[in-house]
Amino acid sequence: MFFTDMRWQHRILLVRVGDDVELKELTKYIDYTALELTERKLLVLGIDRKTVYPLNNALSCLPSLDEVQHRLNSNKAVLIGLDGGTKEQYDVIDPVRIFSDIDSMPMRRRERQDN
Repeated sequence: MFFTDMRWQHRILLVRVGDDVELKELTKYIDYTALELTERKLLVLGIDRKTVYPLNNALSCLPSLDEVQHRLNSNKAVLIGLDGGTKEQYDVIDPVRIFSDIDSMPMRRRERQDN
């Protein structure tokens, strides 16, 4: 239900984090790239074995852990588009590649033209 509710509002990046150190590093990077994330309507969710963490947005509801793990499967990260579909799967977190993947999407190109 969460992913359906977020359709046309946010792109979502699901990121599997292994420990608190990795979560802290990801949070720092998100703070550093806040403007780029906002421009791309990108919501980042960190996921460990027990919890889903909204990393760059205060949300009133979160997806269930089962729902997120199903979308992640065995990947390190998954990019979900505005339409709710899985766009890319990643084995490593490479922000340059992720931003490039988003910027190459037709809807993102239209957003950039409108601005």
